[in-house]
Amino acid sequence: MTEQSFLAHPDLLERDAELAVVRGLIDAIADGGRLLAIEGPPGIGKTALIAEAKALAQEAGVQVLGARGSELERSFSYGVVRQLFEPLFASLPADERDELLTGAAALAAPLFDAAPITAEPASDSSLATLHGLHWLTANLAAQRPLLLGLDDLHWCDLPSLRWLAYVLPRMEELAVLVVAGLRPEESGEDPDLLDRIVSDPLAAVIRPAPLSADAATLFLRETLAPEAEDGFCAACREETAGNPLLLRELVHVIAAEGLPQPRRTCPASAHLGRGLARAPSRFASPGFDRGRRRSRRLSRSSGTTPTRAKQLRLPTWTSRLRSRRLMRSRGRTCCARGRRWRSSIH
Repeated sequence: MTEQSFLAHPDLLERDAELAVVRGLIDAIADGGRLLAIEGPPGIGKTALIAEAKALAQEAGVQVLGARGSELERSFSYGVVRQLFEPLFASLPADERDELLTGAAALAAPLFDAAPITAEPASDSSLATLHGLHWLTANLAAQRPLLLGLDDLHWCDLPSLRWLAYVLPRMEELAVLVVAGLRPEESGEDPDLLDRIVSDPLAAVIRPAPLSADAATLFLRETLAPEAEDGFCAACREETAGNPLLLRELVHVIAAEGLPQPRRTCPASAHLGRGLARAPSRFASPGFDRGRRRSRRLSRSSGTTPTRAKQLRLPTWTSRLRSRRLMRSRGRTCCARGRRWRSSIH
């Protein structure tokens, strides 16, 4: 990515290959349905890619609906399905809504009734309801090509996941593209079902890599200091494992604290030691450290060999966290043991 394009889309740094796949699928949406799964650890850029896919689809005249799985709503029956379709129904006149729910799609109508939602078992996913949702999707796609953006699919409620598994093999004749982000190391409500969805013949998988040394250097020099030294940039990349979100957080911490600009006279450890001691509390996820280790493995397999933190006398992530059992961020206290954290990151 060039400097000019980075300034326009900083969240999409070094994601040209992934965006080419997205554009290709949007261009071919009239040829039949597909699913694009974006897999990766927290902070690698899945949400940014989904957002760009939605923007590109809108520019191409495609209707876009979106939803996000939530760890707190996994027991809410059809929660993700409701997120997708309820805002659309709320914006339509009654006659247009009724048109979408004609024929077999009427089987799904009770899901969107205005009556108060009652408690439903998480396993409530009858074939009749699934079939009705399939035809609702088909009716929408018949009016206009359709993109469904599903973030955090690993936290999707089970009935909505079953709907996706039901509709996916039937999308071949539909102008529908599903773009879903998920963490492969999260088990989800039904790991086997999630695996079947991602391995379907109509599904493609992309796995964004950690930022390279060049990309991390560009990011730091554009957002922090144009004169940032190569050694400082390499150390920042090593300590964040090239994770875009964590690298961005480190920059925010350094800028917010008004630390001196990184020059030869200012060792990198002065920045990283203070920055990394605070940044993790903003991300806090049991899966984040696993994702960071995975990013390190991907980084090494790509042939990138950044400067070792110990060569610059930088404190490592784990040693900093072990020395601070209590983390305070934004007035809230977060207890950490080793590398495990309690809240979640998207």
